[in-house]
Amino acid sequence: MKQTLKLGALGITLLLGSQGRLFAQGEWQEPNVEFGTSTYSTTCLNNDVTIDVWLDNPSPGPVQVLFKTANGTAKAGVNYAATSEFLSFPGGAGTEEFLSIPILDDRQTEVPVTVNLSLSEPDGAQLGDLSSAVLTIYPFSPVPEPGTMTLIGLGLAAFVPVVRRYRVRV
Repeated sequence: MKQTLKLGALGITLLLGSQGRLFAQGEWQEPNVEFGTSTYSTTCLNNDVTIDVWLDNPSPGPVQVLFKTANGTAKAGVNYAATSEFLSFPGGAGTEEFLSIPILDDRQTEVPVTVNLSLSEPDGAQLGDLSSAVLTIYPFSPVPEPGTMTLIGLGLAAFVPVVRRYRVRV
C-alpha cells in the first residue's frame, strides 16, 4: 500500500514504500503487471503449462494480482483444471513470477481448444496492456503453426513451441 506525505508549503509529495523507502513524487512510478505474452500453447499430453507474469519495473513494496482461467473452447474439468489464485511479487525483488495450470489428458480432443487467462484486482501495481491472454491446448498430433516445429523420431511426435521474447527497457 502506498502512503503519501504532502508538504504543501514546500510543494513536495513523498511516497513511502512498504520497505520504508521514500520516493519523491515523479521519481517512482507504480509498476504495470501483465502476462509475458498474449498467447501460450501446450498439448493435451503435458501435465501442466507454465505461465509467466511480469512487472515492468521493480516495486519497493509487495505486489499482488489475481490470476484466473475461464473456458474458451476448452472445458474446465475436461481439458484443464480451473485456476484462481493470487500471485505475489515481494517488494524490492524480482519482476517475474510463474504459475502453473494443470492440463488434463482427455484423449478425446481432436482440435485445438482455448482457455482464457486474466489478471485483475492488482494491489501495489496497475494492470498493463497484457492483462488477458489465451492458452491453446493442442491435440496429441498438432498441425504445426508458423513459429512452431514438430520433432518426430522413434515413432513419437512432440510439439515444440518456438517463442522469442524481447524486453526493451528505456
